Amino acid sequence: KKRGNEEDLAHPAKRQRKQQLSSSQPGSQGAPVDDKEAFHKKLKAADAEERLYLSAQRRLDLFHNDTAARARQCGECWMLRDFCFCDKLREVNVRHDLHVLMHFKERTQHVASNTGKLIVKVLGATLHVFGVREHEERLVEILKRDPRRSFVLFPAKDAVTMDVFFERLQSDDKTKNNNDADDDESKTDTLTTQRPNDEKLTIVILDGTWSNAKTMHRRLKNAVPGLTRVTLTNARTSEFGATRKTAVMHKITTFGACVQMLRELGESESLITELVGMAHASLRAYKAQSKKPLHFEPSKLLSS
Repeated sequence: KKRGNEEDLAHPAKRQRKQQLSSSQPGSQGAPVDDKEAFHKKLKAADAEERLYLSAQRRLDLFHNDTAARARQCGECWMLRDFCFCDKLREVNVRHDLHVLMHFKERTQHVASNTGKLIVKVLGATLHVFGVREHEERLVEILKRDPRRSFVLFPAKDAVTMDVFFERLQSDDKTKNNNDADDDESKTDTLTTQRPNDEKLTIVILDGTWSNAKTMHRRLKNAVPGLTRVTLTNARTSEFGATRKTAVMHKITTFGACVQMLRELGESESLITELVGMAHASLRAYKAQSKKPLHFEPSKLLSS
């Protein structure tokens, strides 16, 4: 255990991801929490947006101050310590800039069934808490740097497939090249949807209940006009399983959706298989802790 702590100190990025998962928000440590009466007075006087931020901050403060409850859980996988499965996980590198926008209720409930935490721990994504003004503003600023090469993973009515996203991206690049250079017959090549190996995208994955995900998507859409929404074409609950009730088959876990997205982005099948194994390790730990059957059991549980 001591050696693990020393490794954390030697790797700032690893230490930062651990802090993102185990703490509620920078600067919130020891924050006083208003009593219910004072809080509701503030809430009544606030507009809709301010009510969101007030509610989120109160939940985060209560979560952070509940040291007894947090002590029973692993700060990274969020399981009870007797069921921690961190030894089944390893950090992997992907070429894309991943961001998880996690609803504050998901963040403060700290439930074992959550899988968005795995995107942070395993894939090195940056965690942003929805309902924390600074986090939302930071994410919007990142997306506005290069909106053409950014998208949010969400099955909206006007969402496009990964193929369509790359077709648009290549078309925009070709138009820009033609405008920047003299006419050249070599620039009339037919567009393809091949994934460029050096293409780095900024990707947002929403983490919360379906209702909360729709709320986060709506606010993000308004904050970054024109932001592309991408939907998956072949996500299978039968492959990733589910720890929560799913109304329809395509509503897979957050981590499962992220893994399928990476598959459609052209990551190697060996990496995808390893990530599916980690997802199954999460399912086994959750099943052992809850002592209940999964809402959807994968057709084959892989070992990680």
